[in-house]
Amino acid sequence: AAMYLYGRGHQRLAYLNLDRAHWPFRVTGHAMMSAAHELGAQAHVVDQAREDLEGSYWPVHRPQAADHLVDQLLALNPAPTGLFVADDMQTALIQPALQRRGVSIGPGQVEIISCNNETPYLVGLSPRPAEIDIRVETIGRHAVQQLAWRIEHRNVPERIITAIETRVIPHEVTSGPR
Repeated sequence: AAMYLYGRGHQRLAYLNLDRAHWPFRVTGHAMMSAAHELGAQAHVVDQAREDLEGSYWPVHRPQAADHLVDQLLALNPAPTGLFVADDMQTALIQPALQRRGVSIGPGQVEIISCNNETPYLVGLSPRPAEIDIRVETIGRHAVQQLAWRIEHRNVPERIITAIETRVIPHEVTSGPR
């Protein structure tokens, strides 16, 4: 995300997250900050604790939470122009909150990159943000292959770790029909 945004000319970046308690999001934020600093960009983490609504395992975010997060972002001076949002569900709330506050979103303005490539969350956004595709189909296929291999090789004591490379789907591609 940092390399993508920096490559598009953004020197001031921010990682936005509505769920500080979710440790993978915290790790992602730290990684983004590290990458931004290596590139020579300014970077901020703007996050907050998730409201625990009805004790649900799956996060539920209220629009007011996105508004509060946007207030924190807009209080930064100078304001970041390249934004990485933790996941698509959050982007579906944060981008409209930014636009309600008069922030222009799109190439040459404030740009957003989201994560997971979950089209149902992003389909109503205009413009569509760039996306980091975590490639869930590939993850699933490799998991099945790994499970089949493990069943055939039960006596092998070593753990085998597989890494699936993500890919960026640029803004220009996601703005039009898919």
